[in-house]
Amino acid sequence: MSFFSKLPAAENIHFDIDQYLNDFIPPSPLPLLPPTISRFFGHRKSPKADVGNILVSFWVLIGTFCGLLCISAVFKYDPWIQEHHPPILIASFGAAAVLEYNSIASPLAQPRNAILGHSLSAIIGVAIAKAFQSYGNSSQSLEWIVAPFACAVASTVMTMTNTIHPPGGATAILAVADPTIIALGWIFVPLVLLSCIMMIAVAIILNNIQRRYPLWWWTPHETGRAWKSWVSNGRNKAPDVEKYLAHSRSLAGSEAGLEILAQTTLEEAIVVSVDGVLNIPHSMELEDQERALLEKLVCRLQSLRHPRQNSDSTADKSWATPP
Repeated sequence: MSFFSKLPAAENIHFDIDQYLNDFIPPSPLPLLPPTISRFFGHRKSPKADVGNILVSFWVLIGTFCGLLCISAVFKYDPWIQEHHPPILIASFGAAAVLEYNSIASPLAQPRNAILGHSLSAIIGVAIAKAFQSYGNSSQSLEWIVAPFACAVASTVMTMTNTIHPPGGATAILAVADPTIIALGWIFVPLVLLSCIMMIAVAIILNNIQRRYPLWWWTPHETGRAWKSWVSNGRNKAPDVEKYLAHSRSLAGSEAGLEILAQTTLEEAIVVSVDGVLNIPHSMELEDQERALLEKLVCRLQSLRHPRQNSDSTADKSWATPP
């Protein structure tokens, strides 16, 4: 009993890959696009309820037909694809069509799941098929094991990568059980990826006329926190004040503080002291008007420090660059 009491609770045995990926996934650019464009990528400022089931049925009919027609047309008429003698349609995309044109609000129908779920399953299926083929004639006696094993592995990988897409299980089975698909070998993977892209392309056009698809492209949760942090740190990084303060004092020969510290790059600054010392960064080139303005500023500071001195006199300016 003591051993089992030390085991974690079942609900705590969990791994979420998105906890490690989402920070590095760029935030969605869709809010920055014009509404007429972002609409067809699923973005809505104020989402509305789905249309009635009669309209849903109409768009399911149109979408499913057009999506699968695109795949079969490309497979039939593309010369490179025809060289490999593919099937007219990959059967698992019939199930995918039900998700991507019918149950479009399901998390399983979103682009990440559709594309990665199918593609990972195809890779796994082909890899297992190749591995069993390496056994030669003895692999025929194991055919009844290969298909269940391929589907099980594909389903496990989709679970661990948050890319669950039920038709992906069928894709893995086809890769090890259908002689036509087995003959394709690794060519099956790009064909699956191409089919996924065509299905999604048709879906984002037709589904967004009266409905909304996708609800998200990667995840419904926040992404890009690492990107935002990098941008924020770059903008807010302050120059080394103490460095320039010490440098200015050494040039001026006094303990006068800085009057102006204006950031010009991430790590350099223009420094003007009340003693008339003007510090220009190495990497900064000033135009004549900018240089004249800074010279006037030096003169103004000198006149404030030495009010009895003739205001029309020319300041003794020291132009320097940081060490």
